[in-house]
Amino acid sequence: MTSHAGLMVVFALFVSVVFGTLMRDEPKEQLRFGARLFAAFVVGGIALGWLLYPLPLMQNAKCKMQTVPDANGPDSANTVCILNFAFCIS
Repeated sequence: MTSHAGLMVVFALFVSVVFGTLMRDEPKEQLRFGARLFAAFVVGGIALGWLLYPLPLMQNAKCKMQTVPDANGPDSANTVCILNFAFCIS
């Protein structure tokens, strides 16, 4: 599980379990608080992602393709994109 959404869910699960255990005394209250906190983390993360999506974080990023050697030997190579950041303040 290496996607951002998957890692966010795993993080939310672990934090919710710990906070639910620490913040409430009764097991029923711990479960309810942990579930609400988990839902808030996941829904809040997705909502924040959608809100920040249209923001231009890389205004003038230029991609320069470059061939780099691969770990399989000198004959194999990968083409990667090297980003040159040029932020403009107007």
